[in-house]
Amino acid sequence: MHRERVFDFWLTAAVTVALFIPIWGVLLRPTGLIRLPVYLLYLGVPALAVILGALIYGARSNRVLLNRFLVGYAGGFTATAIFTLLTVGAGPWLDTPNVAVALGQWVLERPLTAPVTPAVIAVGMAYHFLLNGAAWGAAYALLFGKAPWWLGLLFGFFIWAVLVLSPPFYQWGLAGAASGAWLLIALLLVHFVYGGIVGYIVYRWVFPEVGMEGIKAIRPLYA
Repeated sequence: MHRERVFDFWLTAAVTVALFIPIWGVLLRPTGLIRLPVYLLYLGVPALAVILGALIYGARSNRVLLNRFLVGYAGGFTATAIFTLLTVGAGPWLDTPNVAVALGQWVLERPLTAPVTPAVIAVGMAYHFLLNGAAWGAAYALLFGKAPWWLGLLFGFFIWAVLVLSPPFYQWGLAGAASGAWLLIALLLVHFVYGGIVGYIVYRWVFPEVGMEGIKAIRPLYA
């Protein structure tokens, strides 16, 4: 059996950090501190290289890392699809923000009030699903491994708290106050749904090793 290595732990940590690069881009863009295309070029591309390199390494030497990433990413993607359906459905009643459109406008460096084009929708949906929702799911799986499914609910609450206290939400009023308490409650509920789905999928399909709290569970793909 291949000896366990500290390298595997730090690689998992590096991948987790890399997953949050596009997420931080979303949080920082409304502050005016960054231009999202430039940010993605100089930080997003290296982050992608780290992730791809880790997945190649995982396919050869660390099945736990590969399994957690793929299951978490798939769980995050699935949960984002349901999250999007719920928010779009609630839009006429709660005036929920169209996150995908905002992301598309930011990536293409257009004002939020600019006309919504097919390119804006395509870019925004890709960012929302692949670099945001799915990335949160992969980070959850890497951090917590086969944790109880209900931990995903707490994870969803954490994401909600980050959202309502971050700059992207300021355009709807600090912590959503301008749109009323019902918007906050609705977003909290759909984030609970998101987190619950991620938590269940990760609990159901990741390998039964512990998360980043220990490297003793890391096993190579080929003994």
